[in-house]
Amino acid sequence: MDSMSLLSNLIYFIGLLTIAIGLLASLLPFKMAKQYGIKLDTKFKNDPIIGFVISTGARDLFMGATLILANYRKDTFLIAGILFLLSFIALIDFLNVYKYGDKKTSIIHLLGSLLCLFLGIVRHNYF
Repeated sequence: MDSMSLLSNLIYFIGLLTIAIGLLASLLPFKMAKQYGIKLDTKFKNDPIIGFVISTGARDLFMGATLILANYRKDTFLIAGILFLLSFIALIDFLNVYKYGDKKTSIIHLLGSLLCLFLGIVRHNYF
């Protein structure tokens, strides 16, 4: 497998992973809130934070699907742009979870941000 195919497959994987996270957040918001590092009282089913978790799920679904479509079309500029946006979103998620949730859990968002940033740079420079 050449480096371009490896990069493309990795981008597909990130898109699918982002979609999976989005689906889980939309369908199982209480469980995913815990994964985001957000503490909820599960007895209080109308917790307004659940709306936030579902919204982030919808956001992740959209971003993952957009990344997969751009990768399928081999649109280098768009792929890099989406990866940069995902990097920024993951960084904001990191800061949010670090400040309001579990600091250990927040690290996964930081790593995701750095990975997307790195891949965006590589994809942008790999014509």
